[in-house]
Amino acid sequence: MDRRTFVRTTGLGALGVVTGCLDPEGVGQEPPRLLPAPQSLSGGGATVAISQWPNSADAAAFISADDLCPVNLGPDYDFGGSWADPQPAGSLGGVVESFVLDLLNAYPGIRFSFNTIAAMRFDPRTNGTLDQAYALPLMSDWTARLRDIQGSHPGFVLGWHGYSHYDPVHQGPGEFFGYDASRTSAVLNKMEDAGRRSGLSFTRAFRPPGWRTTGALLEDLATRGYLLQDSSSMSTFAGVRPGYIRTAGGNWLFRMGVTFQLTAADTFAQGGWFEAHHHMTLPNANTLTDPANRDRIKRFVQRWYPSTEPQIAWLSADEVFRAYSDAAAIQWVGSFSGRKVTIDLLNARAIKPGITWIINSNNANDVEVLAGGVKIKSAVTQRPGVLKVSVID
Repeated sequence: MDRRTFVRTTGLGALGVVTGCLDPEGVGQEPPRLLPAPQSLSGGGATVAISQWPNSADAAAFISADDLCPVNLGPDYDFGGSWADPQPAGSLGGVVESFVLDLLNAYPGIRFSFNTIAAMRFDPRTNGTLDQAYALPLMSDWTARLRDIQGSHPGFVLGWHGYSHYDPVHQGPGEFFGYDASRTSAVLNKMEDAGRRSGLSFTRAFRPPGWRTTGALLEDLATRGYLLQDSSSMSTFAGVRPGYIRTAGGNWLFRMGVTFQLTAADTFAQGGWFEAHHHMTLPNANTLTDPANRDRIKRFVQRWYPSTEPQIAWLSADEVFRAYSDAAAIQWVGSFSGRKVTIDLLNARAIKPGITWIINSNNANDVEVLAGGVKIKSAVTQRPGVLKVSVID
């Protein structure tokens, strides 16, 4: 996904645009394609909307953990650094690694996303710096191990969590809080270069180190086409449905994040994306080193993986963005006749398998999708007052 693809444009819709506390004025990127507002169909009391989620899914989910990197400071502070080495039976690093891989083997459709650090320097035991930087390109055994995991487990996903994770100005984990615009750009370049030289595959997801953002960081992430993983405690959070925000400089940044206010069930009821978020080690409470947290993750997957009411799509950040972009690219009009809703495609070449429309109506009992007057293959699901149609070919 290159930057031009990320910011390709058409007309604006209302859904997905959130300015919040960010200044919507500016002369940055042109607007991206945004999901249009639902269409009201005359004569039938029906509304039609194209869905953010593919294949008739009602909502989406994934599991995440910050700080995966080639650092091992002891059992309670093993950030995954031990994964490259044979582990004694029962060692904590081995237990965590086995837990992740066993989960991916048992539930191959899930997405377990790890946000990693290019050259880790932050020491959580002291809130200071480590005596060396654990640069990915120099950790050949560790990166080889992760490449093996990525090759055998498609659900093992890597995103970014900064270059060093350390703020040299204010001390502590909020790395980019200590950088001006020039330094921000230079450090992101170093991060990307380390990623390329490591041979690992990274998504465009970026979780700010220490969850601290600056205006310069948001602008740079937007122009580079990164997908901001935020949280409901950050100013960029705009709800459980992923979408675009506009920065003070007028750039468009796609964001999605974890909510600390809603349960998974509440999030799914709103058609949102639920992130079961964790950290690799202490001092965070939601660590993978805690057996209670591992058990909670397992129960979360066992509860929702087979769910059909609601139906959950397990998607990484890149897949969420791709699904949004594919849906926003479709030009269509809806009509209602008798008890049938018809969706006519105006740019049939943009259609992709999985594109889904949601019809809210107590009167409609059938729906079809036409391209140039020809019915295209689709699957229809029906619930009380709701029809969904998903392109399958």
